[in-house]
Amino acid sequence: FLILSSFNHAPGMNHWQQHYTNATWADDLETRLSQSSSICFWKACPVSWNSKKQRNITLSSTEAKMNALSDGVQENQWIKYLIEE
Repeated sequence: FLILSSFNHAPGMNHWQQHYTNATWADDLETRLSQSSSICFWKACPVSWNSKKQRNITLSSTEAKMNALSDGVQENQWIKYLIEE
């Protein structure tokens, strides 16, 4: 990503603090769907955040977190295209 390319020369903690994702596992007792959430920062300001139910039922908390990470990557792609315009 162009946003994170500035960290290629000196990666550090700041590099890992640009986009956060998290998930709950089977939080909804009726549907057993997990919840994904993410927040993206640009220049220390939140520019995008979301929270939504995942599209499928996961069998483990690890799978739920991987789905949240996938959603976060898709969100990053959208932000990248938005900034490039």
